[in-house]
Amino acid sequence: MKKLFIYTLLTIGLLSPTLALGSQPIYATTQEELKKGACLGDAACEASTPDSTKSSVNDIINTIINVFSWVVGVVAVIMVIFGGFRYVTAAGNETKTKAAKDTILFALIGLVIVALAQTIVKYVIDLVAN
Repeated sequence: MKKLFIYTLLTIGLLSPTLALGSQPIYATTQEELKKGACLGDAACEASTPDSTKSSVNDIINTIINVFSWVVGVVAVIMVIFGGFRYVTAAGNETKTKAAKDTILFALIGLVIVALAQTIVKYVIDLVAN
């Protein structure tokens, strides 16, 4: 179990830089791309976004929420697997079986709560941003 926890932390550490990358401006190379809203250069991109600080704060909050949700999702999946292992190894003992079922149930409830919380927070951010 200790090795699984360490491997999970290492995976999170390796994947977190890819999750933390914000949206990069798309630079126009043709007239059609320029008409679709792509930028000509860094100055043009900065000038086209009037509230760049507000959008960058929203991007940071969205990134934090996404990373948090991802971590909780990984923990929930690990807990479901752990609960399943406990259920299989309960050997008919009612208290161990109930504890294993509760572990699985609580992990799934936690996953649903995190999904709903992420949706609510993103909705509130969209309201505040506009």
